[in-house]
Amino acid sequence: MSQSEHAERRRRIARELGQARLDAMLVSSLANIRYLTGFTGSAGMLLLEPYATVLITDPRYSFQAIEQTDCAVRIARHSIVAEVARCLAQRGVRRLGFEPAHLSFDQYSQLRDKCTHLLPLPGLVERARMVKTESEIDLIRRASAITSEVFSAILPLIRPGVSELDLAAEIEYRMRKLGADGPAFPPIVASGLNSALPHASPSSKILSFNELVLIDMGAELAGYSSDMTRTAWIGSHPEPQIRQMYSAVLEAQQAAIGAVRAGVTAAAIDRAARQSLKAKGLEKAFLHASGHGLGLEIHEPPRLGRPERTKLKSGMAITVEPGVYFKELGGIRIEDTVIVASEGAVILTTANKDFLTL
Repeated sequence: MSQSEHAERRRRIARELGQARLDAMLVSSLANIRYLTGFTGSAGMLLLEPYATVLITDPRYSFQAIEQTDCAVRIARHSIVAEVARCLAQRGVRRLGFEPAHLSFDQYSQLRDKCTHLLPLPGLVERARMVKTESEIDLIRRASAITSEVFSAILPLIRPGVSELDLAAEIEYRMRKLGADGPAFPPIVASGLNSALPHASPSSKILSFNELVLIDMGAELAGYSSDMTRTAWIGSHPEPQIRQMYSAVLEAQQAAIGAVRAGVTAAAIDRAARQSLKAKGLEKAFLHASGHGLGLEIHEPPRLGRPERTKLKSGMAITVEPGVYFKELGGIRIEDTVIVASEGAVILTTANKDFLTL
């Protein structure tokens, strides 16, 4: 992203601060700091004023902060939040907005002594991040292409005798080989009954004949994530019940993707998936939301769940991922990364969704 794009993002947030009669906002989420400045360090806070921006970080990032951003940079020799407090006093900031989900009580207490008013601004920057620019969508599209290519490449490796950990390591290696920064999250490789755990961690378990294997994976490129899940059967003759479950999940995903378009609520996408599974008697086996936003973080607003009233807008990047889970059989999930458009969904992850028997 260019510095001019980061500057425009800061101007949009600064306009909202003026409307709220705030002197400044303290941004403490590292993802939000990256979105507003391009800074990729692992420690820092951003003081955003209507006409100035100050990035406070530690000595490890002295050069990096100057190279990556066009902000004023202050280096905290001891505590970043203590340096923020000094900065607030020097700049006469009395009314400060902050991110309540990204500020500890101890940090809040230090700032409270310097400001007359501290106003929580939950989700302010995250809401701005929901609609992606063309350059952001391009990065997510390229990350999704890498994800799809890696899945296709590892199919011959999914066989009895290979461990879940081995497959996860192979996924990460191949993502980097194709130009990704790495995985957007630790890959999930869950075989047999482990697949009944929606977020199982890869284990030393060895893949065996006649069992499911669920693989949830996503590449990251220049900070932007992709996300895709496929489920396959190891063996040649899956039980009819397994085939029926897979067909039901695929139909539910198709129904949910078919409901995606600008103007509908996030909850409507979830409802389409649930109604499809309910018709097959599988609604109670669906244990999570139907999807989520993604971008600089793998999980971003909006959440595609029942209480979510956020309306989808063109340019949003979301996942659609219904699944069903039975502890005595395993789990099946099918997930794609899609872009919301006025006429429907643009699917970015393109790996085969047929019920593969390996």
